[in-house]
Amino acid sequence: MPQNIINGLSKGTILHGQSYNYEIINALGQGSFGITYLAIVKMQGNLGTIDSNIHVAIKEFFMHKINGREQSLVTCGSEHGLFDKYKKKFITEAQNLSRLKHDHIIKVIEIFEENNTNYYSMEFVNGGSLDEYIVQQGHLPEGVALGYAVQIASALSFMHSQNMLHLDLKPSNVMMQDVNHLTLIDFGLSKQFNEKGEPLSSVKIGGGTEGYAPIEQANYDGNVQKGLPVTMDIYALGGTLYKMLTGERPPEASSILNEGFPVYRLQELNVSENTISLVAKAMAPKKINRFQNIDAFLSAIDYKKIEKPIVEEGGRVKKTRSGNGNRRDSDESDIINIINQLIQNEQYKEAYNLCLDCIKRNENVAFANKKCEELIPLLKKKANKDSRKQTIIITIVTIVVTFLSILLGLFNN
Repeated sequence: MPQNIINGLSKGTILHGQSYNYEIINALGQGSFGITYLAIVKMQGNLGTIDSNIHVAIKEFFMHKINGREQSLVTCGSEHGLFDKYKKKFITEAQNLSRLKHDHIIKVIEIFEENNTNYYSMEFVNGGSLDEYIVQQGHLPEGVALGYAVQIASALSFMHSQNMLHLDLKPSNVMMQDVNHLTLIDFGLSKQFNEKGEPLSSVKIGGGTEGYAPIEQANYDGNVQKGLPVTMDIYALGGTLYKMLTGERPPEASSILNEGFPVYRLQELNVSENTISLVAKAMAPKKINRFQNIDAFLSAIDYKKIEKPIVEEGGRVKKTRSGNGNRRDSDESDIINIINQLIQNEQYKEAYNLCLDCIKRNENVAFANKKCEELIPLLKKKANKDSRKQTIIITIVTIVVTFLSILLGLFNN
């Protein structure tokens, strides 16, 4: 078991899920509200059990400051009902995560209760975290960092389409299946909203991580603005890109507010002006000055600079290939997934603009042309619908004003 794990389950402990049993191999890490384990799935039949050789990660709800353990059983010091309160939030986290089916978001297998607490099992990504990779490399080439940013943005875009914010995006919460595929994890601070942009629970939004959280996140209570406040995740995306490019933790939001964005640091590393502007705008201290949605962030990227890493023996990035021939030109590419996602969510204008960007860059041209043809009638239909809606609203307002004027005249007489 790794060091600094407090009261973790012992190696060989068997957990009984609803669909599978799991044997604990070792603990992977511990936070304030849980311990994550590596486990192997055990296939249970009527006549016996066999090991499947399938490894999964299992997250256990465990508050080490108030919980203890007797053998496998979790004991609780109550602490004014905090354990029960946050256990419900833990279950909600797992349920919300299970609904996010996306190529760059961790997949949940099942949620279950045992040992006086709750667990959920999920896919195990064994490539280490993006943060560990950045430390290993020192910092990432601009083209590689931009490619990674597109993958992360794709995951956030899908989350936002489901009215959910991550609220704790940072390199340590991004896992690497390999050097070309990232997976977003740790939804402990994530928040579900309704279609009006109102939080579905009264639990206050967490403050996030210094350097990656905007100023307004610490005091956000759901009543500050209308609509889903996606600019908080966009700030963290900018901070994550900054860390990739520099190898350094981003400055705190208050520091950027008072002293300005450290443009010079990126210039020292020969980062292009376009990418510097991209990061600076995403990390603007005032939310009104940031990109207002992920589509706007993606549209500002210079896709010609995107490169995939060539890794030499020992795991270090030696060099990168030229950008144009290196993006995935298939229906599975991130930009294509984003366009399809926007269309599914009836965000036709945003999808059309991204298609035009693809055509201008001479990338995925056949796909983009086809989608443009499909989108034109949809845009016209939506415009007519919006026009009719506006006409109806104007008519209703006119009727109400006329009615009030008549009443006011009768009252004055």
